[in-house]
Amino acid sequence: TKWSGLARTGDQMSLVNTIESVGAGGFVYISVMDFIPASTYSGGHGPSDVYWPALTDAIIKVVTSRAARVRLLASHWAHTDDVMVPYLQALTVMAQACRYAYAPCEGELEVRLFEVPGWNETEGPDAQFPPYSRVNHAKYIITDNRLNVGTSNMVWSYFTQTAGTSFNSNDEPLRKMVLEVFERNWESGYTTNLTI
Repeated sequence: TKWSGLARTGDQMSLVNTIESVGAGGFVYISVMDFIPASTYSGGHGPSDVYWPALTDAIIKVVTSRAARVRLLASHWAHTDDVMVPYLQALTVMAQACRYAYAPCEGELEVRLFEVPGWNETEGPDAQFPPYSRVNHAKYIITDNRLNVGTSNMVWSYFTQTAGTSFNSNDEPLRKMVLEVFERNWESGYTTNLTI
């Protein structure tokens, strides 16, 4: 069931539109707890996972055809799904492939994992922190001209089986404020580069 009114855009399309709003040579910065282009932790879709390329295709498109610099900051915590890192590695390799084309692309994708200290001390009898805590729970995208802040992890089920919402804006002071938060987190001592 689609709940968006006639004058509204669904969250998936809003995220894709935000990514694709990047200008030539611009940037797209994504901060999210879970980034999985599939249906990994939801049922009701049959016996196998659903592949969901909406966001990965948008990222590859802007890296390849707009020379965009994409930075993706995903959370790593006690409940990170085992498939997330392999999917992020595959996305990174796909983004690098255009460098070998006849007319090599100038865009790039960088992926880092964000670990809040104590992320691995939230389970079991010796837990130092409450369960399901110690995680960067952010969900936003910033480009050189737009901002999207949402409630949904970037996983298929959040866009098809739950109700979420997002705020989209081109307000420059707000965009700059969120950009500063992203850059602070990206450059912090809590991130590690994704290895391939």
